[in-house]
Amino acid sequence: MPYKDPQASAEYARQYRAANLEKRRESQKRYWQKNKTKCVAANAEYKSKNQERVKELSRLWWIANKDRLIAGKYGLTVEAYQQMLEATEGRCPICDVELVFEGSNRRCESRACVDHDHKTGKVRGIVCSRCNLLLGKANDDVSILTKAAQYLTTSCLCAA
Repeated sequence: MPYKDPQASAEYARQYRAANLEKRRESQKRYWQKNKTKCVAANAEYKSKNQERVKELSRLWWIANKDRLIAGKYGLTVEAYQQMLEATEGRCPICDVELVFEGSNRRCESRACVDHDHKTGKVRGIVCSRCNLLLGKANDDVSILTKAAQYLTTSCLCAA
């Protein structure tokens, strides 16, 4: 093992990690199980001290992995997902807000989400995260959403 040359050491370490991936995963898993509280606290501390870095790394990770994640979760091909995006013309079909596609900021109300029927798993389209939550909270039930719309148009909190 090349101890004195930093580049050679780094290369050796890369090769070792690549060759022993499963062994390293098992070791990390055992460590996590044994030290879960310590790991969670250390992760929380790191995230609080490095919020911008964590945010940027999360955004970059999402960009690199979104196609694989969407394909795996919803069974969509990249082409089908792209067609759905084009069909929205960059706007939510429910509330007409401009959709945000980049990054994984879960707090962004206009973040594009794949909408699907929770009973059948069938993908319906792409909506903003706020409308996706609305549909989910209503259990995808049209009668609940119709009653909510009636309530909004007929209810008045006026003093009599």
